[in-house]
Amino acid sequence: MKNNYSILFSKGFENNLSIKNLLYFHKISYSNLFNNNSIFSLNNFFKFMFPIYSKNRNIFVKYNSYIVKKPKFSFLNCKKNSISYCYKIYIVLSFLNNSNNIIKKKKQYFFCDLPAMTNNCSFLINGIERVLISKISRSPGVYFSINKKKIKEVTIVPIFGSSLKIFMSYDGKISFIFKNKTYPINILMKHYDIKYSEIFNKKNIYSNIIFKEKKFFINYIDKKNSLLEIKEKLVLDMKLFKNYYKYKKNSNVTKKLISLIKKKKIKVLNIVFYKKLYKCNKNKNFEELENENKFNFSKIGRKIINKKILLLNNKKLFLDRDTLYTILKRILDNSFFFSDEIDDIKNKKIMCCGENIIRSIISGAQSSIRLIKEKLKFIKKKNFFINFNSINNSIKDFFCSSNLSQFLEQTNILSEITHKRRICFMSNSVKNIPKVIRNVNNSFYGKICPIETPEGSNIGLVNSLTIFCKIDELGFFLSPYIEKKNKKIIYFYPHEEENIIFSNLKRYKFNNINYSFSKINNLYYITLSKYIKYFDFSSIQPVSVASSTIPFLENNDANRALMGANMQRQAIPCLKPSYPYIITGTEKSIFYNIRPLIKLSGIVIYKDFKNLVIESENKIKIIEIVKNFRTNQNTVIRKKCIAKVGKKIKKNKIFKYLCNKNNILSLGRNLIVAFIPWKGYNYEDSIVISEKVIRKDYFTSIHSEKYEILLKENNLDCGKVTRNIPNISKKKKRKLYKSGIVKLGTIVKEGNILVGRVILDKNKTFSPEEKLINAIKRNKNPNIIDYSFRVPKGIKGVVSEINLSKVNNNNKKKTKTKIKKKKIIKTIKNLNSKKRFLNLKSVNKIIIIISFKKKLSVGDKMSGRYGNKGVIAKIVPEHDMPFMSDGKTCEIVLNPLSIPSRMNIGQLIELKYGFLIICIKKYIKFYFKNKKKLKLLTEYIYNKKKIVDIKKYYKKINICSIPFRKKDNNKFNNIIKFIMSDKIFKDFNFKKDKLKIRNGLNGCEFINYISIGTIYYLKLYHTVDSKIHARSTGPYSLITQQPLKGKSQFGGQRLGEMEVWALEAYGASHILFEMLTVKSDDVLGRKIMYKNIIKNQNKIILKNSESFNILIREIQSLGIEVKIK
Repeated sequence: MKNNYSILFSKGFENNLSIKNLLYFHKISYSNLFNNNSIFSLNNFFKFMFPIYSKNRNIFVKYNSYIVKKPKFSFLNCKKNSISYCYKIYIVLSFLNNSNNIIKKKKQYFFCDLPAMTNNCSFLINGIERVLISKISRSPGVYFSINKKKIKEVTIVPIFGSSLKIFMSYDGKISFIFKNKTYPINILMKHYDIKYSEIFNKKNIYSNIIFKEKKFFINYIDKKNSLLEIKEKLVLDMKLFKNYYKYKKNSNVTKKLISLIKKKKIKVLNIVFYKKLYKCNKNKNFEELENENKFNFSKIGRKIINKKILLLNNKKLFLDRDTLYTILKRILDNSFFFSDEIDDIKNKKIMCCGENIIRSIISGAQSSIRLIKEKLKFIKKKNFFINFNSINNSIKDFFCSSNLSQFLEQTNILSEITHKRRICFMSNSVKNIPKVIRNVNNSFYGKICPIETPEGSNIGLVNSLTIFCKIDELGFFLSPYIEKKNKKIIYFYPHEEENIIFSNLKRYKFNNINYSFSKINNLYYITLSKYIKYFDFSSIQPVSVASSTIPFLENNDANRALMGANMQRQAIPCLKPSYPYIITGTEKSIFYNIRPLIKLSGIVIYKDFKNLVIESENKIKIIEIVKNFRTNQNTVIRKKCIAKVGKKIKKNKIFKYLCNKNNILSLGRNLIVAFIPWKGYNYEDSIVISEKVIRKDYFTSIHSEKYEILLKENNLDCGKVTRNIPNISKKKKRKLYKSGIVKLGTIVKEGNILVGRVILDKNKTFSPEEKLINAIKRNKNPNIIDYSFRVPKGIKGVVSEINLSKVNNNNKKKTKTKIKKKKIIKTIKNLNSKKRFLNLKSVNKIIIIISFKKKLSVGDKMSGRYGNKGVIAKIVPEHDMPFMSDGKTCEIVLNPLSIPSRMNIGQLIELKYGFLIICIKKYIKFYFKNKKKLKLLTEYIYNKKKIVDIKKYYKKINICSIPFRKKDNNKFNNIIKFIMSDKIFKDFNFKKDKLKIRNGLNGCEFINYISIGTIYYLKLYHTVDSKIHARSTGPYSLITQQPLKGKSQFGGQRLGEMEVWALEAYGASHILFEMLTVKSDDVLGRKIMYKNIIKNQNKIILKNSESFNILIREIQSLGIEVKIK
């Protein structure tokens, strides 16, 4: 996104960065499920699963093809009705004999419901948007390592299939593990026709075994390859000897020899023992190692293996004889065996959403294969049917309960895009993970961000991809570099970066020789520029999307930069946001990666509050308008329809988002800040804010709450929806429709009825007095109970949306038949004019959304972009705030002590440049009609060649600086000198980037010069309204009879041991007495106190607490009798 009005403080192509396809890897991974050529495709999985043979192996099931049916309803319709947005997948199977004769015709069977990916790379499950997080795993290849016990290990990892592990113990025994079973190596050698003479020589076979008394020598394996020949007397361990005796019945070893060993009591230190070889030439358990559909390295994996093992021109994608032969040779050669660095990024790959879905299907496939094998007995019966329920359930479990499937963070646009680009190291327990995995590795440069990671137990385990890092179809990392000669962009895999010199964009001169920082094999040096072949693509290359939006990142401590990246993701979208004055350049293109533009151009035929009808290329298209988009975090992203009836629309110019001012991501406001202590109210990161900010609704945000009212649960009635509710006045019913549902657009408070509901209680009995009262009141149905749904506590707002989810939804797919314009407009008008919510016969659920505004208040959390967070302590009237000589008041007052210890100096540079923009805007406003003055200003601000119409763009002026340099400071000084020399700024006492300002309380000037300017501030998700909670009476626990905990359960405040000490110290005996007895778990005392309050008697009678009764019961369970006197 190019802007002509940005003041550039750095040279190069990166000022106008256009970042595209940040979520492209998710789309490729998911589309590969339906691509027959890819490894992780449904077609490849079906080939892996089928054919399935019966137990007698007389009949088998053959796979033919699969069919994908698109979702019945649109994404918005599914979200309104809380339905999953899924594809339906069917599989075509045929049943054959051993002689390939068809027993049953081809038939179509339902396979599973596969959640469909939306345009925003999310999944809609039960009306809630979810995202699949990518997992870091080992890349395909061969890995050498030595254990703590000094055991050599070689793991052969495929991209698809189960891994194979070969290890050699300290006594020389070589064996391997495949599918959690251990085998001796000679079985695998026999399978691949590898002879012992090819691998084992006299030097590398274990020449001697040392005992305490004597030395014994072992000869090599005999020509028959059956067993080790023992020529001299060899002492064997008892357990091993028994196994040996079972395999070789005709051996010379007898029971007499065992008795001799027992008498002599000779102890064995080391032993080499081989089991008897299997007679079959090839074992069927290992046939899949030579099958591409079941064991695959991929082309890149094969290249990595060839490079490591030094194989030439081997293009086989499975485990072949040559690779196994070279691996076994390397195990025996001690001089050539080096352990690999597992934490290096070249040994890692990413498991994207498509691969994770296929692996979840495979986990549920085994049980369905078992069921099909059993059912093949009854194939000749008429009712024969095959079921894939286990696979369908495994997909549901994966999307609903897996750690990789999470609720989509939608607090703002930035949080959404970072959540989708998140990668993690998965493990069952966080405590057992070593610190090495959490640390930042040198090889992460340009692939994984070293800054953005959560604080707490998951630090270092959950990371983010860097802004320019790409991921290919199979999940391998790709990072861009620029070639020095041709200046072309080339993408490198991590294993291709070895032995190549890469340089940073910075240059240094020393004795007229150019030097630069360079990277070779993940080590950093200072080298001569003439030896460099490739440069970094950008200075933001090693950083993630959220970290790249922090200006002057290199001037901040990494810990505070981490907080700054995390704080921006928590920012709530405001009603009146402003674009940041100081930007990095990435804000211009982040927004359109997550909200793809509607590429339509044509004439607008019709427009109302809900629909937009466009005619383009003789085709009519209807677009649904959603002004307020509700997110998972109950925030609202607002957009406005710019299109007008009868006018032409250009591409991408239909909607305007409020959080995208001037095509720049806008999450907060630019506020005038002064760093000065203010009566102690801004002590310890507290914030003093002006009343003007609240009055002008700078940080007012819209929130919404969703309520679902079930009318039928498990085919049982949950009451009848009606307006005729007993014992309720007409005033309270006036906000309801005739059907009993609340009217759209009404203002509701806590306790107001949302859905009027009535239920019959047949078991209720009445006393004679009650019957008489009912007869006088003429109550025909006294058993009717009010069961209506009301607004919960603490909520006040407007009913913004009502949706009815029906059992049989008649909203079918749109047909492609041609319809006339007039008919379409008539149908849309009729739908909007009809009375809603009258027919509730087939309705299963009522969904009501209440929207409300939240203004800034004391206790709300706010933050800048540098991790400079704080809580509002005081809202001060505008006239009491410090002000400049021209009368402009400060909007926020911060504590100057918050900067030195935190070392986030970036905010001071932003403050300085923010002050410059205030001065520029003031200068342009004053000399708006004076062309000479404006020309002079443009020469100072922009290049002389650049022609900018400042009159047009003065409201959009921003400073783009990536990164901050010494030259930039000189440019700043020149501009500020020119502006301050003008007559407008005569009263400004400006010195060393500081200004003299006055106290708002008495009008006097402060003694010292004060740092003043603008900083971009954000309102965070942690508001007081969502935290504050109070309780008088409420629910109690069934066992302990103590109040529940937490705001969600309407619980009480916990009174711990230390709180008791505090009350004891104050001598508040009566309060402590009430807290520990009546207000806690004294059930009888609670009832007596309630009666005493009604009788106006202020007495508390103490009874036994429930926790004491539990203690007695626990002691009694141990068999100890306890008596209380």
